[in-house]
Amino acid sequence: MVNIPLFPLRAVLFPKCKMQLQIFEPRYLDMISYCMKHDQGFGVILVAEGSEFDVKHIEQVGTLAKIIDFFQLPNGLLGITITGEGKFAVLDHWKSEQGFLMSESQLLPEEPHISVPDEWFGLVDLLKALVQHPLLQDLELDVNYGDAMVVSNHLAAYMPFSEEKKQSMLEISNPLKRLEKLKGLLNDMQHSA
Repeated sequence: MVNIPLFPLRAVLFPKCKMQLQIFEPRYLDMISYCMKHDQGFGVILVAEGSEFDVKHIEQVGTLAKIIDFFQLPNGLLGITITGEGKFAVLDHWKSEQGFLMSESQLLPEEPHISVPDEWFGLVDLLKALVQHPLLQDLELDVNYGDAMVVSNHLAAYMPFSEEKKQSMLEISNPLKRLEKLKGLLNDMQHSA
């Protein structure tokens, strides 16, 4: 068991993926300070009910985030770039004295590194096209296109799926099963277009 500060968002972070955040609430500035002081990351967890400002319920599985860059946004606020590390399961959570959520969590086993089977090369091609998008180019993604975990996480993270669908994919612990689910979701998107 480990104590992890939580950053509840209406967004899902996946291992090996990057995300930029704007930090402006005092409690989250305190959380970033706490993490820096204790040389640790924080957990990104999906808000299941409520909003980022008024969290009623959080999901149970999230991703540990490591801060890899700080920058000042044009509006003068603090921006950070984070990268997803391992997944964790929240066992209990409470509000810290500074106002941010803390959790007692269990780190989940790392997913196996499996080569992308030939049948999924179309998804690899889709990801190669996706990372050329200007918004993703800003993140300077470093993608191992041969690793099914990396490919499936990046597609799940950056395709325009609902956050609830992304959460369901985060909770899958086998990258080949995640690729299979992605293929089904992409087929659904094509047929509803």
